[in-house]
Amino acid sequence: MAIKCSLIEEMEEALEQLLKAVKEFIRMYCITFHTDFLIGSTVKADWGSKSVTTVEDNFILHIATVHRIPPYWSTKYDEYKIVCSLYYANKKIELDRMTSFKAINNTGLCDRILWDEWINFEKVILMALPRETRLCLTLYGQKSVATNTNSPANATDKLQTVLGGVTIQLYSQKEELIRGSHLVPLRMHAAADPLLPIGSVIQNDTVLMQINFPDFGCHVEFPTVMTSKISQKKSFNSLLPEIQEIIKAVMEKDCISSFIIERCQADELGILWQYRHYLYDYSNLLPWILQGQINWDFSHLSEIK
Repeated sequence: MAIKCSLIEEMEEALEQLLKAVKEFIRMYCITFHTDFLIGSTVKADWGSKSVTTVEDNFILHIATVHRIPPYWSTKYDEYKIVCSLYYANKKIELDRMTSFKAINNTGLCDRILWDEWINFEKVILMALPRETRLCLTLYGQKSVATNTNSPANATDKLQTVLGGVTIQLYSQKEELIRGSHLVPLRMHAAADPLLPIGSVIQNDTVLMQINFPDFGCHVEFPTVMTSKISQKKSFNSLLPEIQEIIKAVMEKDCISSFIIERCQADELGILWQYRHYLYDYSNLLPWILQGQINWDFSHLSEIK
């Protein structure tokens, strides 16, 4: 009798986990495909919240699977990998991380690529990430091809092709850190671009990627930036003459030019930032001044705002 009760309890637990998985799948489906219906109550649970400035964990994410694989991929590519990058504007925050190479998994109802890997940015602490940080994920396909005739027997080259990419904003419009499971559509035949607008257009050939972010059991929020109400405006003429000459020399350059010869150097942009309170009368310098600030995390925003 005790064995029978134990089996019933195990079955009830298994069914409960299955129900949770199905609900989570439907939730991701509704978000991904912008359906006109939702699952369950529209009343959100009170998760509570905490400031990201109290979170000392490093940034991690879970690469789960890729779905809706085109049939021709199985013959055109041998293996696949995903490259993960963190950007602030066009500046890379840390070196790229990547998954291992995986082949297409033919088991189950449909083909998929299964990684089930955690990507760890060991040197990137959540509390130090800028509010506008973007995560770029690019899917690559790899094919082994025979080398030229001068190479040793059976030698092959590995050719990698960009298959698609997606860019994800880490903070929502409510300034809450992304969390939980997400099914995101890739922009096909192009790598993830940190400067492109965020979108989720799904076409006939769109591949879907499932990724998971840590759930801290509450909303992690980017706090409101407090600024001083005291004006810090100073007169440019109050600077030492030699400092004025240095700044004027920098002002004559095109600090946004695409030509390296004409572009301001980092130390010159740093000078504009250092003496920014003396440049209120030169509003056209604002884009250059902002380039001189390297850190855009919460602890430095009060100096920028």
